Amino acid sequence: MRYNRLFKTTGIYLIGNFASRFLSIFLLPLYTIYLSPEDFGIVDIIISIVPLIGPVFTLQITDSMFRLMFDYKTYRDRGICISSSLFILFCGGLSFALFYFPLSFYYNFRYHISFFIYFICHYLLIFVQKISRGLSHNVDYAVSGVISSFVHIGFNALLIVSLGLGARGMIIAATISFVTTTVFLFIRINLAQYIRVRWIDINEIIRQIKYSLPLIPNVICWWVLNVIGKYILLFFHGEFITGILAVATKLPNFFTSISSVFMLAWEESAIMEYESELKSCAQYYSVSFSHFISFILAILSILLPITRIYCTYLIGHRYQAAIQYIPLFYYAAGLNSVAALFGSIYTASKKTKGAFVTTFISSLVCLSAGFIFVPYLRILGVGLANILALTILSTIRFFSVKKIIPININWGENVCPLLLCLLASLLYYVESMPVQVMMILTSVITIYNRFQTSQWTKVQKMIKDKIRS
Repeated sequence: MRYNRLFKTTGIYLIGNFASRFLSIFLLPLYTIYLSPEDFGIVDIIISIVPLIGPVFTLQITDSMFRLMFDYKTYRDRGICISSSLFILFCGGLSFALFYFPLSFYYNFRYHISFFIYFICHYLLIFVQKISRGLSHNVDYAVSGVISSFVHIGFNALLIVSLGLGARGMIIAATISFVTTTVFLFIRINLAQYIRVRWIDINEIIRQIKYSLPLIPNVICWWVLNVIGKYILLFFHGEFITGILAVATKLPNFFTSISSVFMLAWEESAIMEYESELKSCAQYYSVSFSHFISFILAILSILLPITRIYCTYLIGHRYQAAIQYIPLFYYAAGLNSVAALFGSIYTASKKTKGAFVTTFISSLVCLSAGFIFVPYLRILGVGLANILALTILSTIRFFSVKKIIPININWGENVCPLLLCLLASLLYYVESMPVQVMMILTSVITIYNRFQTSQWTKVQKMIKDKIRS
């Protein structure tokens, strides 16, 4: 039943998120044709700064609200949780406005209005999405993702291609998709019934903030891990090469987004399973972790040759230099997913301090390595700094969470997927369509045979039985 619930929830989230994640792949050729590397690079920098400043003003309260909603069973208690969280979010948005506008006018920031609206709408959407998941409106969450994708792609085509708004059009299109999705979910889950001024409770506010405070530096450290390289590269080498980096990381970021779909479902499952008997919980975590790591390596071995074919024929000639760096960022994305998987135990156990400490150490490594590597190695230096820091993060977290739950990962079953992934990385640099197609077929066949083990057969049988029933 545990695996049935996990796979069912993952399937629902995949439907809702795949369209929006796939959208980034579909729009990449459009961006590389209609936007210069300078424009693409500066917009990527602007949007990527949101996760840095957002936690400071929102107090990461949406994560706190989502976790605590699992502790509340009555309509009124959930209303108090949601209303109190919205009040904190409102105060955070007001504080951001008071801080942001004087600063943006002083520095004559040309996207000041567009960025402010983007920021507010982005976090309102996250707020509503967390409530949707917390109330188990997973189907509505999935449908909203599909709607968001169609709106986003339509307005990108209109604003960038037809109206020629360029970089500003990218920001506006994303904002419109945020608003559309927020309104849809607000209506579908009847969110208004959970919002009452009289339900704003000081004790609930304190409880939420107490939980979320360690998450603020944790999220900022995650930002350092994933984004600081862009800013170091921008400082030393300018906007043009930053645009090349944006393309080099676009497809690996797509992989991270897809793996995060599983993390959405896993997060809920991990929270519910944490309260069960220790031995059963540890076994469930161990088996799930082993399979997830194998799956990451297997998917990478398929994505690498597909990416080589895709980039060769669809990426604009001004961005062709990005192709050689993509495997490096795929490995960083894989390590990122593994670290996030281990980090889910901190959320389930409410021991968010561990998440902060481990991420802080790794962010210092990434920052230091970035200033050492990037000035001389440019984009290659960004990738090496990320891989070094994320390897350390994954290792530290593995031993850290073992003190909370005695997980035991079967590393031997990951040897075959790892070797296949390394082979795909080597063949990636062979400019031959037949070679890449053969690599795809080899990966698919090997993975199919590899996953016909007793454990996977058992899980597949459970899913089939559930479907029949």
